[in-house]
Amino acid sequence: MKKINAAVLFLLILFAAYSQQPDLTDDINVDDVTSDIVTAENAADDIDDNTDDVQIFYISALSKEDDPFAHYNPRLFWKSDNYQKTLIRNRNPFFFIDELDTRNLTVNTNVSFRTPYTQIPFGGLSTIFNSSRHHTARGLDFGFYYRDEHLLDGSVMLSALNSFSFNGSFFTLIGADIFPGIKDRKLKLLTNMAVYTTAPQYELMAQRNSEVGTMLSKVTDKLGLDFSSVNKTGFTFMFGAEYLFPFNICALGAVKFNYHHITSELTNAFGSEFPANSKDWNEDFLSLSIAAKVKYDTRRQEKVLRTGNVVTGGFSLDIPLVESDYYKNYQFVPQFSVTASDVYCKKVYKDYAIKIRGLAGYNYGYLTNLSGDGAIRGLPLGSFSGFGYALANVEASIPVMYIDLYNTADYTHRQKVTYLLYVNLFVDGAVAFSNDEMKIRDYEYITENTYLKKFRCDIDDKNYLTYALSAGAGITFVPYFLHFVVRIDVGVAILDAVLEQKAPSVGLTISFNDIF
Repeated sequence: MKKINAAVLFLLILFAAYSQQPDLTDDINVDDVTSDIVTAENAADDIDDNTDDVQIFYISALSKEDDPFAHYNPRLFWKSDNYQKTLIRNRNPFFFIDELDTRNLTVNTNVSFRTPYTQIPFGGLSTIFNSSRHHTARGLDFGFYYRDEHLLDGSVMLSALNSFSFNGSFFTLIGADIFPGIKDRKLKLLTNMAVYTTAPQYELMAQRNSEVGTMLSKVTDKLGLDFSSVNKTGFTFMFGAEYLFPFNICALGAVKFNYHHITSELTNAFGSEFPANSKDWNEDFLSLSIAAKVKYDTRRQEKVLRTGNVVTGGFSLDIPLVESDYYKNYQFVPQFSVTASDVYCKKVYKDYAIKIRGLAGYNYGYLTNLSGDGAIRGLPLGSFSGFGYALANVEASIPVMYIDLYNTADYTHRQKVTYLLYVNLFVDGAVAFSNDEMKIRDYEYITENTYLKKFRCDIDDKNYLTYALSAGAGITFVPYFLHFVVRIDVGVAILDAVLEQKAPSVGLTISFNDIF
């Protein structure tokens, strides 16, 4: 009997000690503590599975009570420290494909520290309300990204992605990140291959104004959502390497081949005739791209926000390898671009936060689209662009609702499931040097700026300085434990009303991804 009493007392002491474990939810720099976590986990190999996984909360910035995945033992997914060492290297996947990289995918949120599988929906709806009927927004796009981060003990990470865009392309991508057996795993090799087409979107656009048009094409016409007016199919192949230097500096370089065949182009996609007038091209386009990025990252993961600073600089060189009449402005003329950005996020009081982005760049041979979601919100897509530009976004986030689900209608969660709802107030502004004889890359149907055309500052016969300013508000729904947000923004082009004395254009965006 005494042995039984002693055993019960011992269990009670263990339970009391476990229940008094410290709260580990303070702001923690994951870069500073990774080595400590690895040591702690290796030392805990013989400890009971219900207690050793508490060490992982140092990375995830969640307490055991806040983490809905706490009952999963991380040791079920990996057997060494490789996965933990490389977690912080893979926050934002980069594909060297403009249509995908502008989506701002974010991984390694709190859930990633529990399971090595990343599953992210992305995309959304973006439309403009103004006096112009067509070419007004990014339209509708959606996609899904999946990654397995733990093949061969974390030495190989496989990715797969599918993306469909109304006025872009239909992408299917597969890729791999490989960590060779080099000390501290500072070197990473990466590669991906993608095939894409605009054929479905092109056919729907061709049927837009026909009596036999599909229900989908007619509904999207009423909503003002446009499809691609160029029929092209192609593929890309990229390979490169990344190296992690001291002081959180990461350098990435890559080479990419891009090939596509343009079959035809709609010349009056919005006319009343059917079939819409089109021009046959049957042109091949092949290019070689060389690109590099350098990133200095001091961000740290908190419960919801990733605070801190990230500075990025990069360049790309695109060399056409086959002459094409369609790209008559580019015939064997290399295109070159350099960009620099700084994104800073800081909590100013509890969960109140301010987020600022500065972005600058210069292109040789093409324009960068600076309008719509991802740049100056509230402007029609392609209406504001430039070959040299400076852009700023300032956004204040005000928490208005904290939701904690435990017992829902007929389901009890294993742990807390928590969300935070923000109201965002933002101002976007930019100045740009532009030239109407250049094209915007990836938006073949847009040929010139239209925003504030009467108020430009002419430099010479072709080049001019233009500017834009917008403001707005929105809401962002942030789950603590998922890889995406739900964001709704409404942006208003202020200068329309101030300078042109007319009703401003208003942009509505519903997105699974943050703007920057």
